[in-house]
Amino acid sequence: MQQTSNNGDSKSNAPGGESVDALAELVDRWLREQPLRRAPDSLQTRVMAAIEHRERRSWQQGFHRWPLVARVAFIALSAGVAKLAVDGSMLLLSSMGTFSVPRLPLATALLEAVLAVSRHLPQLWLYGGLALSILVYGGLFGISTAVYRTLYIPR
Repeated sequence: MQQTSNNGDSKSNAPGGESVDALAELVDRWLREQPLRRAPDSLQTRVMAAIEHRERRSWQQGFHRWPLVARVAFIALSAGVAKLAVDGSMLLLSSMGTFSVPRLPLATALLEAVLAVSRHLPQLWLYGGLALSILVYGGLFGISTAVYRTLYIPR
């Protein structure tokens, strides 16, 4: 049997003539009046062990869960390695004009062509190309991360 109120809500009658909402309020009030029970000690130790285990595994759950000091150190170390790679590449490219590699004529010709073009390009274009490459790489990294999280990380 259903009863419709003025605002269009339909409520069914519960035994004793009380509506479902009134019964829910009564049960809610009765449950809130119950004394709090202490959890068993075994449960507390299991919960604390699970929390500790989760804290130890935080390094495996993603970069955003690493401690702040570790994240900053990783970014600084990565920037240092990237700078060394760029400096090493520039040193290698600048020294390629002074000697040639006889066994790799195609590689030597390609490097000489890159050096010839890079000498005539404005420096702003080189920095712009480097910045664009970094942006594209970052975008690809972000898209790859989103796809990985969507497909492989359960929610």
